[in-house]
Amino acid sequence: MADDKLKILVSSTVYGSDSDLDQIKYTLEGFGYEVVMSKEGRVYVAIDDDPTAACLKAVEDCDLFLGITNALMHRDYSSFSSSVSISVYPDKFVISNSGRLPDDIKISDLKKNHDSHPVNPDIAHVVFLRGLIDKLGRGTIRVIEECKDAGLKVPEWKETSTGDVLTFHGPKNLAERKERIDAVNDSVNDAIKSRVRDAVSDAINDAASDAVIERLINEVLLLFVEDGKSLKDLMLAFDVARATMQRDMSLLKAHRFIVFEGAAKSGVYRLTEGFKSKLDFK
Repeated sequence: MADDKLKILVSSTVYGSDSDLDQIKYTLEGFGYEVVMSKEGRVYVAIDDDPTAACLKAVEDCDLFLGITNALMHRDYSSFSSSVSISVYPDKFVISNSGRLPDDIKISDLKKNHDSHPVNPDIAHVVFLRGLIDKLGRGTIRVIEECKDAGLKVPEWKETSTGDVLTFHGPKNLAERKERIDAVNDSVNDAIKSRVRDAVSDAINDAASDAVIERLINEVLLLFVEDGKSLKDLMLAFDVARATMQRDMSLLKAHRFIVFEGAAKSGVYRLTEGFKSKLDFK
């Protein structure tokens, strides 16, 4: 799997909703996505730049924006009950739109060059002027290309009785990985989990993002439950690239949570005796 995560921009200029936004962020990161939020300083605005332009640039850099933009442009605004909804699952994103494709375009046409006939041409023109789409019918193709570049399954479009649905699939092993992590957590009592979480969070602190710290905690818990794991075992368990897991292990070794034992190619990582004694388990 590629080291890059699927990047999602969450609009965070919603005053009075910080707790809800934080919950959305932690949920998405727990599913393995990279979350960009302006309220956390993730959208860079130079002194002489227009904040709106900076936000639009951030949207362009994210992976799912085209799908959401298309849904908004093709929504049926003539109906009082029309809507666009985004559903988040452990292994996929689903964008549902009450609008319809033009009569001369089929679902199969979306995977190749096709004419562009937006249902709401005025909205589409504004988005085009901002440089976020083209007028050649390549938006869906770009969505497919971005997913392939990220090592993800090709997204799926389908027509339903209430509108069109676009499904973005997460990393192939994401659901299985979450099940394994949940199983590890279920096998450890709350006292141990609390001590591990506190110890790792306090030690790493500002040296890594919240998502990385959460992964480090789960790595320590896995080594607690299944003592002695190779680098390859850990890469498979957390579905990350070799370089990512090597960085994780280096961080944990630097803070004396783990030790590497054995030959370079066949050795394994284990919790240190010192850390085990702090957990006070037998």
